[in-house]
Amino acid sequence: MIERRIVMKHEYYEKLVRGYVNKTLTEDELLVFTRLMQEGELDTYLEAAMNEAAGINGAEMPEEQPLPRRRLPLWWAAAAAIAGMIALVYFLRPVVSTSPGMANTLPHDLPPGGQQAILTLQDNSQVVLQPGKAGIISRQGQTLVLQQQPGQLQYQTDGGKDTSVWNTLTTPPGGQYQLVLSDGTQVWLNAASSISFPVAFPPGKREIRITGEVYLEVTTAGTKATPFLVKTPGQQVIVLGTHFNINSYSNEPSEKVTLLQGAVQVTNPGTRVPIQLRPGEQSVSKRGQAIRVQEVDTETVIDWKEGYFIFNDEDLESIMRKVARWYNVKVEYQCNPANLSFGGMVSRGKNLSAVLKIMESAGSVHFRIIDQKVIVMP
Repeated sequence: MIERRIVMKHEYYEKLVRGYVNKTLTEDELLVFTRLMQEGELDTYLEAAMNEAAGINGAEMPEEQPLPRRRLPLWWAAAAAIAGMIALVYFLRPVVSTSPGMANTLPHDLPPGGQQAILTLQDNSQVVLQPGKAGIISRQGQTLVLQQQPGQLQYQTDGGKDTSVWNTLTTPPGGQYQLVLSDGTQVWLNAASSISFPVAFPPGKREIRITGEVYLEVTTAGTKATPFLVKTPGQQVIVLGTHFNINSYSNEPSEKVTLLQGAVQVTNPGTRVPIQLRPGEQSVSKRGQAIRVQEVDTETVIDWKEGYFIFNDEDLESIMRKVARWYNVKVEYQCNPANLSFGGMVSRGKNLSAVLKIMESAGSVHFRIIDQKVIVMP
């Protein structure tokens, strides 16, 4: 009889995981799945589903990874591997859970952000960029400003004589955009961010200024002797060729530089000697204080670039700041958000209500959407 119950449990757990992957679970089954996943009961079944998705039969996953990153718990790795099939992985493991139920369906909704930006030219005239429109946006001296694919602006120069001409690309809340600078450096702008840059870099100098959050892949082709300088409101980053992310939002408690590949040096007014980062490290800079360096999971830093929110025991207020920027909303707290943390992964292409409902499923907070405001309730 005991063996029979074990077999039935095994079949039930397997059915839950397969139903989750195939998006066929009922609402009640989904709640059971979430609880069992929180308790770690489904780790083995998720690992099997992960291996099946990757075409692996009984083989161990390779340890080698292209970029150093902190290893994640098994349930997280499995969820991330399956995410391409299911598009949405549910929030898990609230640090504090005080309410057993879920709120009613949110009556209002807001769409996600998208590709939108404003280009400010040297004469302060502005161009509202439309992702679906390809072709020449502007001609500035010997530099062409092109939109060759949706959501990407590209600068092409053949003379390099326009070095005193600066442009600024700005994304509003709810916007993101890509940019290719005249030297081939690729830039991704998150919501509510900006980058100012010369339309053509002068010989021996490459400098840009940013606010908000920006990911860069700095080119070294033909520029190995020319450092690349990034200035933010509170620090400077010097690089010769690398992949890195800068978060310098004014409403965040600190500015952060995260290195994925190559090497960078970070300085601020509180640090006399430049701090050099290695791949997988992040500098944390607060105004007037020395820079602190920590190891991080880089996937959770550049999640926005890949089209996801990824949280690993991240506090609620930090999560809601990201939500506010992407969905262009204000956030009001009618509860104490301290000591509330969540982990999980969700597509940035989902409507706002979908993201909030997933956090509600943890049972610790509830939400209400009123116009462009999200109210967080116990």
